[in-house]
Amino acid sequence: MKYCCLLVLLSLATSSLFAQSKLDIRGTVVDTTSMPLPGATVVLMNAQDSVLVGFAISGDKGRFEIKRQSPGTYLLQVSYVGYQLQYQAVELSADDKDVNLPPIRLRASDAVLDEILVSGERIPMSIRQDTIEYQADAFKTRQGARVEDLLRKLPGVEVDRAGNIRAQGEAVQQVLVDGKEFFGNDPKIATKNLPADAVDKVQVFDKKSELATFSGIDDGNERRAINLSLKEDKKNGYFGDLEAGYGTDDRYQGKMNLNRFGKGAQLSVIGMGNNVNEQGFSLDEYINFSGGLGSFLGGANEGGRVRLDLNDAGLPLSLAQQDGILSTHAGGLNFNQDFGKRTELRSSYFFNHVNTDLDRSTRQQSLLTENGFTSEGDSKFASDNTNHRLNVNLRHRIDSFQNLGWQSSLGYNTADQENRSTRRSFNDRQEAENEGIRQFASQGDNLLLRSSLVYRRRFRKRGRLFVADASLGLRSNEAASRLDSRNTFFQQAFTDRINQRQSQDEQLNSYGLRFSYTEPLQKGRYLEFNFAHQTVDNQLDKEFYDQLPMGEQFNEELSRFYTQQYAFDRAGINFRWNRRKSKLTLGAAMQYYRLQGQLSNEVQSVRDSYVRFLPSLRYKRDFGQANELTFAYRTSIQEPSLEQLQPIVDNSDPLRQYIGNPDLIPEYIHDLELRYLLFSQFSQISLFANAGLSYTRNKITQAQSIDAQLQQVIQPLNVDEDWLARANISFGSPLRFMKSRSSVNLGSNYSRSIVFVNGQRNLVQRQSYNLEYSISNRSWDKIDFRFGADLGWNKVRYDLLQDLNQSYLSQTYFADLTVFVGKNTELNSIFDYSRYSDESFGAAQSVPLWRASITQYVFQKKGRFILSVYDILDRNLGIRRSNAFNFVQEVRSNALRRYVSLGFGWSLSGFDQKKGGIEIDAGGRRR
Repeated sequence: MKYCCLLVLLSLATSSLFAQSKLDIRGTVVDTTSMPLPGATVVLMNAQDSVLVGFAISGDKGRFEIKRQSPGTYLLQVSYVGYQLQYQAVELSADDKDVNLPPIRLRASDAVLDEILVSGERIPMSIRQDTIEYQADAFKTRQGARVEDLLRKLPGVEVDRAGNIRAQGEAVQQVLVDGKEFFGNDPKIATKNLPADAVDKVQVFDKKSELATFSGIDDGNERRAINLSLKEDKKNGYFGDLEAGYGTDDRYQGKMNLNRFGKGAQLSVIGMGNNVNEQGFSLDEYINFSGGLGSFLGGANEGGRVRLDLNDAGLPLSLAQQDGILSTHAGGLNFNQDFGKRTELRSSYFFNHVNTDLDRSTRQQSLLTENGFTSEGDSKFASDNTNHRLNVNLRHRIDSFQNLGWQSSLGYNTADQENRSTRRSFNDRQEAENEGIRQFASQGDNLLLRSSLVYRRRFRKRGRLFVADASLGLRSNEAASRLDSRNTFFQQAFTDRINQRQSQDEQLNSYGLRFSYTEPLQKGRYLEFNFAHQTVDNQLDKEFYDQLPMGEQFNEELSRFYTQQYAFDRAGINFRWNRRKSKLTLGAAMQYYRLQGQLSNEVQSVRDSYVRFLPSLRYKRDFGQANELTFAYRTSIQEPSLEQLQPIVDNSDPLRQYIGNPDLIPEYIHDLELRYLLFSQFSQISLFANAGLSYTRNKITQAQSIDAQLQQVIQPLNVDEDWLARANISFGSPLRFMKSRSSVNLGSNYSRSIVFVNGQRNLVQRQSYNLEYSISNRSWDKIDFRFGADLGWNKVRYDLLQDLNQSYLSQTYFADLTVFVGKNTELNSIFDYSRYSDESFGAAQSVPLWRASITQYVFQKKGRFILSVYDILDRNLGIRRSNAFNFVQEVRSNALRRYVSLGFGWSLSGFDQKKGGIEIDAGGRRR
């Protein structure tokens, strides 16, 4: 904490370095009748190049103030919806005091301008209802900058170190290019690949759902989005960028993006290849292959059971960047085409190939009913994953009252992995109880298809609407594995060996139907009736073959063939009341859930059915632009997975076996959420607060049985309840004395869960707190910087054995500095210092990571040479500490170490760069 305080004091002390003569500009915006115009956009620009240097929004009485401006010649631009632009030359002298301008009078848009001749009009920033529009050229970025760099310059927009975007205090969930989807819904693909100089305007708005856009009825399902409007010459031609580099230890990296846009069509290609742990396009991790029957060895899941998400076909980006050495080769293609005014196609294809080389050591402290035990292990893990994904979205407008939408996703994944590990467990007297030496190898492939067709029909009576939706899903997963394990139990002086060949064949088919009908009542009131049906058929065939001296033998005890069908019918009603400042939705549904399963060679089958009442409520109140409060209450059902239900032993780690539970019932989840958002365009202060509470009945948790030799068997089961509370506050404010911005993020989570160890109920309480503070500049021409701290504190408390209670602190301090030397040289330095402290794991561990680069632009800045050094101090180390289930652990792994690289990049463009000028005459008129 003292380091964080030091950073805050340092930022305040910096003000003395920037103390100079600064002037405030004040004025009032009125119409021709002298009536004040609140909400007018007032922009101060450099007279020479029209780059924005300050702005303000007029208050209730039309007053505005632009603070702390340096002496110089400026142009003041005032805009208001329905009125003509007004320009005024402003001269600031070091000898002047604060400037008070005479009232600025705006004329209605139908008036005739006889004094000012405007050529190439440009408004740096304007606000139109719920859309904020920025003129990209008014915000200066360096040569070769990406859209991500441009966004960092925009007032009200923040981009963190990971590339996540917040606009007016709210997370941006989608980035469009000329109103069209770009590589699906991942915002980072556009911001990290498109060049900033291709963008004409940046528009920030709340994107309504497709249904709300079609019907004209606000359903409350909106998300913050950004649209990148391209320059005219970029809409008909090509542009892009290429970069490649090679370094010591045979380190290499290369990336490219090419864009060919034409009338009604967009074609973009991106690609990359490296062995320096750069993982591609920031899509969600996709690991739908678990080595057949074993848990995919992961840090936070050591000792527990990994539950894989098989419902997404994103890129398999494998492990976290600090873990192991990753070699990645990936590519993507995005194609959008408009066929006339009625039909539009949105499509994308991804390819990704990842090799992982991971050496890991783990130390884990686990809970028992009377005492704890410790486990230590080492593993060498290698994997080879290849993934293809194709997305197609076709929309067709039948007429002004009807439209059709078809969306499909096809994914194919292959994976090979090999894991060699040694693990030893010690009792509370530090006596070795067992040791497992395991070699597990597997190969498999997965095919996933999801498709949906939606029909929408509106009627002449406004608000009357009918929607029908059909969906289909297919999945095939095949895997072949080999297990060779030697397990020694020291107290019994006994060694057991398992040598098996294992195979898995899983097939899943699903289909669903949904209908809804909306009837308008009185003004702003609507009643929606809906019905949904979903059926999922799943079958899994697992076979085990023991490798014996006399030959291979089928293991009937472990092998199983299992079938499962899950289906539900849900009927509901929603009442919507939409007013100008508030929106209310009340909902209720009844869901009838059915589950049946059959295990081969078993007479008894699984047959269960349940009826659940699912209420919901959502209320949103707007107090003004970017000032809103939202309350939501939701209920849902989470059914157990096939893996959790099937009573089949998974012995891929014989010392930690897993077996499903056919008696599981679905979870019933209640979730409360309260959100408040405030962003002041005038002061640039943002506040985002979020609090939530989740309560789950029949929570599916883990029961662990541990014998005297510390051999473990894990099985899922239902418990009465589970609680999770969360809260987060983000506050941002400009530091005007240094033309920078500071932000503070506070987060906290509390969970209260139940686990069973050897039949005894144990209450586990986990708490986590996080504080992040950062300062970043926004408008300096020669220096860019960002520095701050990220502190996290975790605490876990056990009901049974309080001696095993844990708490640990993680600290990260970071500094990112870029200096522009002359017109063609750029220096960059990034320093991260991480420190982990916990008495349970011995002495505190510190990891300093320093990276630096020099970029020299050549050939009129179309080309660039990049000399970079990674891990200058040669101290990088992969280390993580976590708690889960009934254990806390520390994982250390190999990490990318120091290397030097030299690269070259080239910017491509099929157009001449046209630049407009702004001329101000002696009377302050703009030409």
